[in-house]
Amino acid sequence: MKYNPEMAINRYKTLDQIRVDAKGLHTAEMFPLQFRDWNPTTGATESRFWSIKNMNTKQEICPATGDYSLIQHIDAVNWVLDSIQEAGIDGHGVLRNWGNQFKLEVFFDNFQFRDPTGEEFFIGCSLASSYSKQVGLYINPYIIRGVCSNGQIFKGGIGNVNTIYARHVGNVIERVGASSIKEMVNSIASVQGTILTMIDKANNDVITFQKVEDEVLTISKFVGGTRRAKAIIEEYNIPLTTTRLELYNIFNEYGTWTDKLSFQVQDDILSKSEELLRKGLKIDIANDVSAIADALPLAI
Repeated sequence: MKYNPEMAINRYKTLDQIRVDAKGLHTAEMFPLQFRDWNPTTGATESRFWSIKNMNTKQEICPATGDYSLIQHIDAVNWVLDSIQEAGIDGHGVLRNWGNQFKLEVFFDNFQFRDPTGEEFFIGCSLASSYSKQVGLYINPYIIRGVCSNGQIFKGGIGNVNTIYARHVGNVIERVGASSIKEMVNSIASVQGTILTMIDKANNDVITFQKVEDEVLTISKFVGGTRRAKAIIEEYNIPLTTTRLELYNIFNEYGTWTDKLSFQVQDDILSKSEELLRKGLKIDIANDVSAIADALPLAI
């Protein structure tokens, strides 16, 4: 593992410190769009669409209809933190800012468990939202491995804890309701057995690649391309025989702590890592070396 524990410890902040940091998140506004060909008879100048503009970068993000619900990043952060603290829970977290998108990952200080080896896990939740229509408001169960602080976001839900998702239409916060957040927070403690079962199965699932080309092609499906797969294999010195849990931890470490990844790429890597933990892995056979050539540009 290439993870640096000191880096993670320094990044996790108290909930009150996160509130202060949230004041620096980007803001956005909606502006009505107008037709260029103004009709002097009807006076019709306004379109039914609005433009969402990032007020920090001054760039237009995307068009939206009038029922689009613009949630400022700071409001979403404070809403979730209020729900956590009102439930009598304290915690630490990381606030990641991509401008038009942000992600808040919080673990709860008083919700933790250990696996049979003694490794410590902290339970929490992850919040993501965006000013664009591509990402709604997501709140997911979130697990932190104490030994390396790799983020583990469970978008599919775990145990009886469901993911909360709402499109940015109407009054989103009112529709979701603070009670939904509190219910998730209070029920997250029930997932210990489910998580340990998934981890145990993944730890006992030995993966053997016959050749490096197979390893590159298989891993590329989880990390967004063969060039990134080759770089990760080299950086983490991944052998041809490993376990599914080790691959899962590597993908999560890379997705959690690699700063230059875009929101979409980071989110995709963590989502596919969850799929690896839940469903296992099918080894892809590279019959043709050209199939893993670096033909496509690498997204960041």
